[in-house]
Amino acid sequence: PDKIAVGGFSAGAITAINLAYGQRANIQAVVAFSGTSWGYDLNQTVSKDVPPLLMFAGQWDLPGIRLGSAGIANLFRARNAPLTQAWVPGFGHFYPMEAPSLASEFDQKSVIDRVARFLADTLSVTPY
Repeated sequence: PDKIAVGGFSAGAITAINLAYGQRANIQAVVAFSGTSWGYDLNQTVSKDVPPLLMFAGQWDLPGIRLGSAGIANLFRARNAPLTQAWVPGFGHFYPMEAPSLASEFDQKSVIDRVARFLADTLSVTPY
């Protein structure tokens, strides 16, 4: 159980976020590609002890994704919950895993490299 992460893209990301933070499932990390929350009031369930979240959005992503992701990020920051955000410049709702992503640390990594590093750090495993 200490090595379980969930993730998904778009509706899959919504499902992963809802499972981890809405239902408070026993998982260790979440990776959300262009997702948000739907059907749960995360204000009632997010605290500083939730699993870390790695959240991506495309630069030109869907408006609902951009707004929902910003709302989740603001909530996580307000609750001191573990969050890593990255955006994928030049892409909309769909982007390849090899695309470069940018984060608040002013670093550039491909989406897949950022995911591998996040999971390695969070789950204490060796990246690919």
